[in-house]
Amino acid sequence: FGNPPQEHNRARSAGVWQFIPNTARRFSLVVKEGTDERLDVALASDAAMRYLKKLYLQFGSWPLAIIAYNGGERKLAKGIQEIGSRDPWKLLAAGYGGDPGYLAKYMAGAMALHYYEVL
Repeated sequence: FGNPPQEHNRARSAGVWQFIPNTARRFSLVVKEGTDERLDVALASDAAMRYLKKLYLQFGSWPLAIIAYNGGERKLAKGIQEIGSRDPWKLLAAGYGGDPGYLAKYMAGAMALHYYEVL
């Protein structure tokens, strides 16, 4: 996994979990000149799991938590309010997620891990 070059990475995300600096700090990762804990796989993984748990508790659904992780929790909350639906596929189709294929890719990966013997 590499990080996108900074000039192409407008969100300034980094690490395997692609944390932006503000979210990383919210989950106790140090991001400052000379130290970037987003690049520490163990620390960032712990922070990502805590963030996903927080999103699950907030939205009450793993698919919604995953969309919020990718596209932003405020954007998703706004979408739920504006279109009046909690259907993750409708929210994605209406542009209230990040990458429109992120949830499908995530679910495909989870299914592949669960049913690895089929592969």
